[in-house]
Formats: sequence, C-alpha cells, structure tokens
Amino acid sequence: MQIFTNEEETSLSDYLLRASKLRNGLSTKTTRKIANEFAMTLSKRIPKSWKSLKIVGKQWLRGFMLSRNELSLRNPEATSMAQATAFNCYTVGEFFTNLKDVRLRHKFQPQNIYNVHETGLTTVQKPIKVIVKKGDKKLIRITSADRETLVTVC
Repeated sequence: MQIFTNEEETSLSDYLLRASKLRNGLSTKTTRKIANEFAMTLSKRIPKSWKSLKIVGKQWLRGFMLSRNELSLRNPEATSMAQATAFNCYTVGEFFTNLKDVRLRHKFQPQNIYNVHETGLTTVQKPIKVIVKKGDKKLIRITSADRETLVTVC
C-alpha cells in the first residue's frame, strides 16, 4: 500500500538528513512516529494500526529505506554536547600550549603521555542506530550531558 507520494517521501528523507547534519540523527522508532504524524497531517489514508499505535509499521520503514538510496542505518559515535562544542581552534590551541609547557617543565617524552579518555571509560550513553546520509564517514550523535573530565596523564 503506497501511503506517500514520491515528493512527500523526498520531503521526509530531507528532514532525516537535516537532523543527521545537526548531530541529532533520528532512530528508526522516532522516524516511524514522525512518518505517522506526517501522514496524519497530510490526511493520508493509513492502516488502523498506525492510528491506534501512533506509529507506522516496521515493514513501511523497511520499504522506505530500500526506496531511498541516500539513506543508511548506522551506529554513531556517542558525543556529549560539551565535547561537540568544546572542539574549536581556541581550546585545541590552549591544550597544545599547556601540553608543551608541561613537557618542557618535566622533560616528558611523547611515549610517556597517555590520553585517559581513550581507555574506554566513559559516562556518555551508548547511542542507538540512526538514519543518516549514505556514505557519511564521521558520524556522531549528541547524547545527554555527562560529568566526565578529560585528563591527560604524563
């Protein structure tokens, strides 16, 4: 059963891609809820189960994903809002200035510097798979706030 026109599906696909670019890719469940709201807004003739559950079926989503070559379902890297906004020229410059000062003061060699954050200890939630543009290399998703501190140990 065809619910949306090609133009309407393109509009929905564009919305998913915009959300992905804003580092807030949408899960399959959220996408199914949005598709249901979209169908209701457009006064589309939809199955009764969609109306009662307020979500489109998994089969519809599978068909939609297969028909939209630009979309892909992927696992993003979890990134807190603090991490996403702190990575800029100023903070990176400050980090390397401080690192240089500490290395000169204590004569640390590069092999004696460890980034504790890379040990796999994190308080950032593991994100669920999201719908993104096919072929995107670096994929992150903003997760809820964390209370971690990045410590570089020498």
